[in-house]
Amino acid sequence: MDTYDQYDLDLYFHKYTPNIPMRTHPIPAFIDGAVAPTSPANAGGESILDMTIIYPLIYPRTITLFQTDGPIYTADSLDGYLDCFFDTFLGALDGSFCTYSAYGQTGNENSLDPVYPDPSNQPGTHKGPLQCGVYKPTNVISISYLAGEAALPVNYQRRQCNEFAQLALQGVTILFASGDPGVACFYDSDHPNGACIGKDRKNLLS
Repeated sequence: MDTYDQYDLDLYFHKYTPNIPMRTHPIPAFIDGAVAPTSPANAGGESILDMTIIYPLIYPRTITLFQTDGPIYTADSLDGYLDCFFDTFLGALDGSFCTYSAYGQTGNENSLDPVYPDPSNQPGTHKGPLQCGVYKPTNVISISYLAGEAALPVNYQRRQCNEFAQLALQGVTILFASGDPGVACFYDSDHPNGACIGKDRKNLLS
């Protein structure tokens, strides 16, 4: 989704955690054309927030950054045109997921997921093939982004849930954010500040 910048990370180390050397940074595990770090002007708040919380807790242990998708798709996601990145992420950890069939879906869902090689002619697009099975899962994976369940097809999510369950059975601990309004959160034009969807899609916060 968004991208960290080293300048702000170093400012945090200097002011709050002087035991962590300047220029300390995550091990890059870039997926499908992803890039990091970026400039302070283009950085997002989520990534840098996560790192400034995690580094003081685990240092001198290392962080691996699984950064998904190239700058064009990242911009589309931040602008609300693309809500998904789990398929490309899971496929990079488990090559079989790239062709896994379940609940009427085989491989990535082109109407929801980034397409590789990217058919767009925009500068900066990733022209390489979809990366499958290129990284080993870390022992702990923290995912601090949300996408409301009501916004995505049930079969799409169930297929991913099978893969997360498989990772858990392999001993991988996965931590998910619950979103600002909670696990039933949902954002749309009628609920720009978020909603908590209950029975019959009624907003429990209204």
